[in-house]
Amino acid sequence: MVPALLCFTTAGRAWYGPGSLLVLAAAIGASDLRTEAAALTETISRNWLAALTAILAAFYVFLGATALGLAGVLGIVGGIAILLLVATPSERAPRVKRLVLVAATLPFAALTWWSVVTPLLAILVVAIGWPAPGGRCAALTVSREGLAR
Repeated sequence: MVPALLCFTTAGRAWYGPGSLLVLAAAIGASDLRTEAAALTETISRNWLAALTAILAAFYVFLGATALGLAGVLGIVGGIAILLLVATPSERAPRVKRLVLVAATLPFAALTWWSVVTPLLAILVVAIGWPAPGGRCAALTVSREGLAR
């Protein structure tokens, strides 16, 4: 909504068509948000650890992209491995997935030990990703029926 309204003041008459469509799309999107809020809240409450692990894995990829040499390659590959780990179902071989989680984080953290950020990020990825190696953390979610009892 903000870019649509802002460009009406800067782009001139050429913006009337695209700007009107953007305002209309933002209004339709806002009306859908109210109806989908309950489903979104439920999805977030079920998968919040996996989502946080995926965000930290994306940071790992970005830090790997800024590193030089072998450390950069290991950071990128490790971050992608963590993202793939989170995307797979958790019911299969949780020990193997936890081993992959540790193996994906340790090399990059070890090669960049002098930095504060990468070892701390590796600790956070392992600590947050450990309970939910494959995206679902059913043991940590609370159902609405359980709250009503």
